[in-house]
Amino acid sequence: MKKTRLLILVASTAMVPCLVQAGTLTPTVQQDLSGMRTDAQAIQQMATTWPEIQSAALGYGNLTPYAMQQWSGQGPVIYTPLGGVELCHNTHWDTVTAGLVLGGVNVMGDAAAEALAIQTIATDFQQQVANLMIAEVQTNAGAAPGTGTAQQLQQSQSQTQTSLNALMSLLNITGQQLQAAISPGSALRQPPFANWRAGIGNVPNLAAARYVAGPNDGAPIGWTIQPLSPLARLLDQCPTGTGSVQMLPIAANVQNAVTVSEQIAPSMRQAFAMFENGSTTDYQQGSGFGSLSPSAGLGGTPNYAVRMQVVGTLSADLPVVAGYMQPVTPALQAYNTTVQSTLSEVLQNVQ
Repeated sequence: MKKTRLLILVASTAMVPCLVQAGTLTPTVQQDLSGMRTDAQAIQQMATTWPEIQSAALGYGNLTPYAMQQWSGQGPVIYTPLGGVELCHNTHWDTVTAGLVLGGVNVMGDAAAEALAIQTIATDFQQQVANLMIAEVQTNAGAAPGTGTAQQLQQSQSQTQTSLNALMSLLNITGQQLQAAISPGSALRQPPFANWRAGIGNVPNLAAARYVAGPNDGAPIGWTIQPLSPLARLLDQCPTGTGSVQMLPIAANVQNAVTVSEQIAPSMRQAFAMFENGSTTDYQQGSGFGSLSPSAGLGGTPNYAVRMQVVGTLSADLPVVAGYMQPVTPALQAYNTTVQSTLSEVLQNVQ
């Protein structure tokens, strides 16, 4: 329902002296209450998930100082005891950095899907409150005058609508920015993918990234530069190492918000479809010595320029996405406060 019509419905209830009377709730009122509870729960969860996605996007900016080398460039060059010169594998890329690529695309998909869900569910909450108030008025039209309940609920509804208007205004702008960020022709730097799609998925917690350097244990993990002889690799001194990036379990919360939105408004399923299929890219990290297809150079060695462009693009673009999201965070939290207060007020007076 359009906002103007919604406001008319809400305002019309103020003329009724008794909004709520004790008694058995009608099926209509029970349905409205159930819808309000579902919406309020989803809004409360999104008020937590949204700033988590924003923080994850902002964290990618921390890659900038060394994205072009440490996390995605070539490893060290060492001289083997048998006279060879070897370019070592970058074990940061294998065990840590590879997890950043798809996770960075997930950040954009999560943000865009969440923005649509907030708009859908917040609008429905206002509709459910209006429906409830009208249903209660119709049910208790012949009852004795109340003691200010209608005025209290009218005030709560007015405060909620005011905060919703502020939130929607910001979301309209942010939604357009996020949609542009994941669309062809974006003003952001485009990752070196011929085909990619931002969808719902977990995101890396860059603050929890860990890398532990290993010994020079003789593992053949590099590429011989000179001489081009297998004998030069009999004793390999390239360093090894292991790393990990903790994934923030955001996908389940975003998907729950999408599911609630689709139940509320089945017409939104088409808009959410692309996000629910998850993020995809045509860039394969691969494994082993040089199987980083399709970004592999001559001799199977990685194409370092492409790898560095991947991580460099993420470190440049995602903080911009975080900037798009930032104005919504306080507005969403303020709206959530009024939603929970309104729901509490309704439950106290209806049940």
